[in-house]
Amino acid sequence: MKFLSGLALALLSMYSPTLSAQTITTTPSATITNLVGGWSGPDVFVQLSGQTGASITNPGGCTGTDGYQMAGSDSYAQLLSSMLLTAYAGQLNVQLVISGCYGNRPHVIGLSLHR
Repeated sequence: MKFLSGLALALLSMYSPTLSAQTITTTPSATITNLVGGWSGPDVFVQLSGQTGASITNPGGCTGTDGYQMAGSDSYAQLLSSMLLTAYAGQLNVQLVISGCYGNRPHVIGLSLHR
């Protein structure tokens, strides 16, 4: 599984020039404890079990450390939203792929689901 995650990160870097200059990393595998969206648009806020404050994966040094943010304007937002809802409803473990900041939180650009 680590090989596949690494391969996905490498492909993302190669085919997305705007992401290649940023640090891309994954969170530890965890369950979703909070999923919020729609208050001001299609953005989605995600909190994972055991990951807030100093324990959050934050390669971009974002000031918001209470969770992760997905931009509803990203071309892959509908896919990620569906995957997040599936993981939340099924209490599956997820690993978020993070790059830079969106707003003031770490920006979710991908994810994987685990049983």
